[in-house]
Amino acid sequence: MDTAKAIAVEATHPRTSWDYLLYRETQPTERTLPIIAVSTTSGTGSQVTQVAVVTNALLKTKSAICNSIVYPRACIVDPELVRTVPPHITASTEVDVFCHAFESYLHVNASPYTDTLALEAIRLVARWLPTVVADGSNMEAREAMAWADTLAGFCIANAGVTLPHGIGMTVGRQCPQVMHGEALAVTYPEFTRFTYPYAVKQFATMGRILNPALEKESDEVAAERSRKPRSWVK
Repeated sequence: MDTAKAIAVEATHPRTSWDYLLYRETQPTERTLPIIAVSTTSGTGSQVTQVAVVTNALLKTKSAICNSIVYPRACIVDPELVRTVPPHITASTEVDVFCHAFESYLHVNASPYTDTLALEAIRLVARWLPTVVADGSNMEAREAMAWADTLAGFCIANAGVTLPHGIGMTVGRQCPQVMHGEALAVTYPEFTRFTYPYAVKQFATMGRILNPALEKESDEVAAERSRKPRSWVK
């Protein structure tokens, strides 16, 4: 989907897509081709965002077009299209769903709207991720994760992501063989250790969703223990 967005810009503009990144003076115009997004994983949320992540292999760097002109005009989210995605790719892409939701929940641009969607996405991930990794043909689980992916996409389109995504982009540009979800997964232990004292309420809320036993604990204890939830994937 991000490739389609980049092509929609490059095919109608005089420069390469790399010349229209979010920090460039020159931005895509209304000449950009209309985009119809079809999800083939439940992970990036790109079907509902104004973002197209692109990698420059020559420069070993990774960034994004971020402009409302690349919002898809329509999107198709059909869980049948991800039925055969292998377990490892399923796990990696759907870790990204959790990260999108949680980071938007922490973001300075968070709002009651994005908080509501983010928490529902986290609940769906907590409930269905183990199932969908163990049995990718379970269409109830696939449907739930496709909806979580879409909710989390709305979150990042309206609030944004935080530090782990910046680190994950750096890993991806230097080591393109590492999937984005993998880069986020290895980053999160240190990110949560560093961050939770400054966002106790949000970490406590997340922790109680992942581990209902934390309901009886104080926010401080729940936040600290949220960094070590019960294993999702055995």
